[in-house]
Amino acid sequence: MPRWTLEARKQQSDRMKLLIYQQFPWEHSTGPISAVGKAKAARNSLKHGLRSKEMREFLSRLGKERKALLKKISQNFQ
Repeated sequence: MPRWTLEARKQQSDRMKLLIYQQFPWEHSTGPISAVGKAKAARNSLKHGLRSKEMREFLSRLGKERKALLKKISQNFQ
């Protein structure tokens, strides 16, 4: 296994910089073009949303409704 010397690292770095600046990869990456592709890319950072404010409020409301319903049912059977 070859070991990288400081000189070899410098040479490799110079070769890679030259290669990158000859190809200009930032000019070729255009991103999504179609409306479907743009909509799909807009959801890239979307996670599950279970900890969102809306979901917490919904679960809180659901819990309160559940308690009220159980209380109403238990009163009917007494």
